[in-house]
Amino acid sequence: MARWRFVCIAHAIVGAALVVGSAPRSRADDALELVWTAPAECPDVEAVRASVRQMVRSGERPKLAARVSVHKEASSYHAEVSLERGDGSSGNVRSLEGGTCAELTDAVALVLALTIDPTAAAPARTAAVPTASAVPTPPSTTATVAPAVTTAPAVASSAAPRASAAPTGSVYDAPVPVHLATSAGAFLDSSMLPSLAAGARVGVQG
Repeated sequence: MARWRFVCIAHAIVGAALVVGSAPRSRADDALELVWTAPAECPDVEAVRASVRQMVRSGERPKLAARVSVHKEASSYHAEVSLERGDGSSGNVRSLEGGTCAELTDAVALVLALTIDPTAAAPARTAAVPTASAVPTPPSTTATVAPAVTTAPAVASSAAPRASAAPTGSVYDAPVPVHLATSAGAFLDSSMLPSLAAGARVGVQG
């Protein structure tokens, strides 16, 4: 809807700007003299010229001097368009409005193109289709299997220490201390044995 609104406004501006009569003519590429003033985020003057050239058919066209001033107000952009034909006739200053500066610039270019060539038409816009080179290549699903590495068990640098060999010789070589105890639990030395009473029990404690 917004685009159709711009087209209707553009035709109204062109209708006011067109003057019947002879006017200096030039090639389509040189027919437009444009003074373009706009914020930095807007397309530059060369982009506007390129858009006009795309819509104007080749051939001799009346020259057109245009002065366009674009400014931003709140959340929208506004353009003041002043047109002057080569014969000195000029149309009224018209105002255009757009939600974005790019949208407004397209409308201004259409006004300029229709003023130069009433049969001009806006180029059809199509969605960009990515080329084969632009389509990312999916990653390969083939897994690379690393060869298995078998690690031999570590060999002990030295054998486990063997248990100390039992001392050689007779177990009777070393004296074994013997403790004697009476039934009363008293520990007696061997020198006390002769003095034990007849009813006492003797036990050996190792």
